[in-house]
Amino acid sequence: MDDFSVLIGGKAGFGIDKASLVIANIIKNLGYRIYIYRDYPSIIRGGHTFSVIRSSRKKIASHRNRIEYLLALNQDTIDFHKDKLMKDSVVIYDPDSVRQDSLPIGVQCVPVAVLKIIKEENAPDIMHNSCMIAAYCKAAGIGWEILENVFRKIFDKETDLNLKVARRGY
Repeated sequence: MDDFSVLIGGKAGFGIDKASLVIANIIKNLGYRIYIYRDYPSIIRGGHTFSVIRSSRKKIASHRNRIEYLLALNQDTIDFHKDKLMKDSVVIYDPDSVRQDSLPIGVQCVPVAVLKIIKEENAPDIMHNSCMIAAYCKAAGIGWEILENVFRKIFDKETDLNLKVARRGY
């Protein structure tokens, strides 16, 4: 794929900004140019927020209005962004917290038991992102080594736990 977009969305205060930087670094390691569109809501905590990471082999200076990969950390992400999906888009979601029944026909759904993994690993809620990013990497055919290297460079706290959660999501 020469040009694609990844949208990650969830509640404000749940690390969407950092997660988008992690995704951008992973994709940058594959030789792509990156453009990040960051939504800044007027709320402090709890409302919907998202980032779009556009990746291309050529120079880019904006995002597009279509998404190839949607990482839904909550139902609002599906509800607010499903109109940007195409028939071959991939939606990664936790079936315990997100319904995918309203998605367009042909969209590929990848359920990942994020809440279950977080509980079983006794990890903080913020690590939902690590699990979803890893699931995205697996779905996109990105090798574990790239994800692990980026995690080790970016996470200065609880790196091993982040990687453990990510491995389960992968």
